[in-house]
Amino acid sequence: MRPGPTETATDIGADALALWQRLRRRAALSSLAIASLLAASKLAVAIASGSVSVLSSLADSLADVAGSGLTAWTVALAHRPADEERCDDREVAEDVAA
Repeated sequence: MRPGPTETATDIGADALALWQRLRRRAALSSLAIASLLAASKLAVAIASGSVSVLSSLADSLADVAGSGLTAWTVALAHRPADEERCDDREVAEDVAA
């Protein structure tokens, strides 16, 4: 993509970075929403049927919800601008995500 008459290469880089951050945030939140929906549906089926196998599958889905929540939190934390008070937040988020 080439800069237009009023854009510079750094403006396009900033726009691309903002788009990338929005996409990462949206992907993390979508993953959390889908995992939560799947866990809720498994809970409803486990209660209705009393099946132990569905209940064990629910436990696995709850682990997925926790992982997706952790990912969404670290993505949100990593996208915050650094300042003097929170200069280490990005490093903590990257360490936790790893």
